[in-house]
Amino acid sequence: MIRCIIFDFDSTLSSPFYLADRSVWTITDKPEVIETLNDEERIRNFGGRERLAALDSFLQQLSKSNEIFIVSIGFKKAILSLLESVGLAKYFDQKNIFGQECIELQHVDFVKATLITNTIISSSGYLSNQVLFVRIFFITILF
Repeated sequence: MIRCIIFDFDSTLSSPFYLADRSVWTITDKPEVIETLNDEERIRNFGGRERLAALDSFLQQLSKSNEIFIVSIGFKKAILSLLESVGLAKYFDQKNIFGQECIELQHVDFVKATLITNTIISSSGYLSNQVLFVRIFFITILF
């Protein structure tokens, strides 16, 4: 049975879009861009109000019986800013969000699977078949 769900962030939980007036995508490895987004752009970065409501409901259900993590090459600061601004931060313990400025991700040369195996699975007591990693286009069960 799955007990731990780990999400990538950009293009998995979020739905980045191109800001033509700034010639840049709204991804979390650009925290300086994320900080300039207004409320509507932040909602749009999650795919709009309808997708955001569905995501809120989905995370609410998942959080009832699973521990939820984010492992991303984006910056944790930018991820938290977006989550907080749209009301989704309540589903994530801050210690369960890993971004490129986190020492744990730096120590494994930014290899997400290594961080998941060496940090999350080994320190939590989860068996590898109890962990689900969700990223763009893929759902990975680590065996």
